Amino acid sequence: MRLLVLSAALCAAIVGGLGAQPPASGRFQGNTIIQLELKKVNSLSGEVVDPSGAPMPSALVEEMDSTWKSTLRSTKTDESGKFVLSETKGQKIYYLQFTVKDFQSLRAPVRVGHRLGKPLKITMQVGV
Repeated sequence: MRLLVLSAALCAAIVGGLGAQPPASGRFQGNTIIQLELKKVNSLSGEVVDPSGAPMPSALVEEMDSTWKSTLRSTKTDESGKFVLSETKGQKIYYLQFTVKDFQSLRAPVRVGHRLGKPLKITMQVGV
């Protein structure tokens, strides 16, 4: 337990030294990528919107491997900001990355279960 607390304190000191602060929502915001907490959804589909809630057509949606290093497949949102990826039989957690020019990329691990949550809605943040 002490090791875990020490590691968290060390991470906070390192992050603080870089000038990045975790937002109040519990997400960590880095220079160009925001990592979201696990999202529970009922299907591998959703909507990408800007901060005002307007749909974002042509946003890149990528399924990544669990290390976030390799793209497994990708699609783009339609004119209504909506996207659909087919589910892989037996797979419950997907690692999705959302990218739009002039906005910070978002990464969201997504757990799919037909009785879980609601549709995925991703709100992009303007780049810094």
